[in-house]
Amino acid sequence: MKAGDYDYMAAELVCYIEELDDSVKMSDYRIKTGNAVTDVIVNDADRKASEQDIWFTSEFYYPKDRNIEPYDLSVILGNLLDNAIEANMQTRGSGRFIHLATSVVGDMFFITVQKSFYGTLLERNYHGLPRSRKTAGG
Repeated sequence: MKAGDYDYMAAELVCYIEELDDSVKMSDYRIKTGNAVTDVIVNDADRKASEQDIWFTSEFYYPKDRNIEPYDLSVILGNLLDNAIEANMQTRGSGRFIHLATSVVGDMFFITVQKSFYGTLLERNYHGLPRSRKTAGG
């Protein structure tokens, strides 16, 4: 065996051990979604919320029977949860919460994020939805 072969095998072994370590960590997650990628996103949001004294609950389940790529779903899910945490951090007082859920109606897959809100909604836009406080492009 050459020295280069040994280095390669050692690097492969390190990668394998890291993958096993990641698997063990994932099995320790409080919230199980049915998919390793969405497990990471949801449990990271749970951790971030907990650090900010935000009560986080989840009824999120990865739709295995749908043709939805875990990575694509994780981008959407991460954005939704980051926005909910950010908005909750601007809310004062106790009782801050985030509730994540999914549902399937016919061929459609829905993600619902509920969060605490204390304040007044801005006037509605022409679609009938409350106006965003973010500037254009944000």
